[in-house]
Amino acid sequence: INKFNGVNAGDVTAIQQHVTFVNVITDPYKLVCADVNKSNSVNTLDGSLITQALLGNPAANAQFNTSWRFVPTSHMMVNPPWGFPEQRTYTAITTSQTNQNFVGMKIGDVTGDANPANFGSAPSLVLRASDQILKSGETIDLRFSADQLNDLAAFQFGLTFDPAALQFVDVQTPAGLPITADNFGLYKIFEGEIRAVWAQATGITISEASPIFQLRFTVLQSGAKLSDVLQLNDAVLPARAFTGQLVESGVELRYSATSGTLDPTANLLELNVQPNPFREETTVSFALPEACEAQLRVFD
Repeated sequence: INKFNGVNAGDVTAIQQHVTFVNVITDPYKLVCADVNKSNSVNTLDGSLITQALLGNPAANAQFNTSWRFVPTSHMMVNPPWGFPEQRTYTAITTSQTNQNFVGMKIGDVTGDANPANFGSAPSLVLRASDQILKSGETIDLRFSADQLNDLAAFQFGLTFDPAALQFVDVQTPAGLPITADNFGLYKIFEGEIRAVWAQATGITISEASPIFQLRFTVLQSGAKLSDVLQLNDAVLPARAFTGQLVESGVELRYSATSGTLDPTANLLELNVQPNPFREETTVSFALPEACEAQLRVFD
C-alpha cells in the first residue's frame, strides 16, 4: 500500500551517486532500499525503475513490486547485505517469545523520507473561496471554507497576494474550531505573504462547507480576478495536512466561478453553489448586472 511513500527523484540521485562512486552507499539497510528490483545488486536500472514508475510507466511499476522488506533485529547486517533472513522460524514453542522484532526497509527510499504510518494517501484539505473581479476602494471579506474531512489534526500552508492589488486588513476565525489568529504568521504581510500553521494531538471532523478562516482586504487596483492575485505558494510554506495517525496529504485552494463579469444582455447566468455536490442544503449566490426580474430553475 502506498508504494511511493518517501520515494522521489532524490532517491534516484542517491542511486546514481552510488553507481558512479560519487557518494557510495555503505549502510546495508539503505542498500536493500536501493535494490528496487531485488536483484541483490544496486545499479542504474534501479534508479531508472524509480524514475519510470514515478512517471507512470506500467512496466516499471510492475517490476517495482515490493513496498517494504523486513529483517529480524537479531540479524547482524553486513555490507553487502544480500541473503539476509526475512522471516523468523519457531519450532516447539512452550513459552512466550519476547523481542521478536524486525527492521523495516522501504524499497526505493534511499534518503529516508518514508513515514511507516503513512499506509495510504489521505484526502486533501480542500479550501474553497469565491472568486470575484476586484474593484478599487472596496473592502472584501474573503471566507475560506473546507470540504468534509473526517480526521484533520494539522495543516500548514503559505498564501501570497499581490500587495499592489490588495492591502491586508485582518484575519478572522470562526467560533467552534480550535483555530485562532495566532495560527497565522503575518511577519511579511507587506510583501504579500501569509503563513498558517495549526496542529493538535487528536484529529477533528470538518463538516462540509465549514468556515475555516476569513481574510479582509482593501482593494487597491481594479480589474484583476481575485484568483489571479491570491494563491497558495509552496515556496513560502509547503501546503500539507495531517490526520491524527500522521497520514500526510495536500492542501488545495479552489475558487468558485467569478460573478460580476457577465454581459448585461446575456440570457443565462452561471450560479455559484456551495457546497456542490450537496445532500440536504446548499447556498446559491449570484450577481446581476442591474436590477431586473429573473427566473431560477432547479433541475435534478
